[in-house]
Amino acid sequence: MAGRAAGVLMLSPGPLSTAELQSALDAGKGSVSEITRLLVGSGTVRRFKEPGSRQYVYEWRDDAWIGCLQHMLEQTRELLILAEHARARGEEVPEPQRGRLREMHEYYTFMAGHIEALLAEYRTMKGAS
Repeated sequence: MAGRAAGVLMLSPGPLSTAELQSALDAGKGSVSEITRLLVGSGTVRRFKEPGSRQYVYEWRDDAWIGCLQHMLEQTRELLILAEHARARGEEVPEPQRGRLREMHEYYTFMAGHIEALLAEYRTMKGAS
């Protein structure tokens, strides 16, 4: 459903209301609400009120893929913080578990650094086009 909603919004010539998304997806209001919340959270869709309107509409962001990478980076940084806390508190556990905590920290450090680099590279590429 999220993929279908993303496709509808990506190909739409303008913003769509919840009712329009319900119709396009043949889905209930609850499903559309859940999916739009997911897409807004992922950084690919923008939710806003058009001037003079009381209802929200949704549109595919012009910088959707940058938003997606930013979301991935934020999530990875949160997991890195979790890994740092776990490693700091895990000093008392036996070595096999300490090793797993070290690996988790190394992994999220690696991922955060690479996602930051990808985001910078992608921004540079998009700026050049």
